[in-house]
Amino acid sequence: MITDYDAGMSAYELAKKYGHNRGTIMKHLAEAGIRSRVAVPTVDEIFTWKELHAEGLGFKTIARRVGRNHKTIRKYLLS
Repeated sequence: MITDYDAGMSAYELAKKYGHNRGTIMKHLAEAGIRSRVAVPTVDEIFTWKELHAEGLGFKTIARRVGRNHKTIRKYLLS
């Protein structure tokens, strides 16, 4: 798992690959002394999120669709 994370896989990709919750993956990485990477969304990503939100989709639905955390979506759409 650590090798995959170091190679660039996201926590969401690791969760899917290993069949665990993203939070569990992050907990194991933290216990191994691995710091999490924070991927700042691009302008295009935020634009897409805004379009999906304007279509009536909620933060969690958008997050599942684009592979991001719903709190990140909310933060950027409400700021």
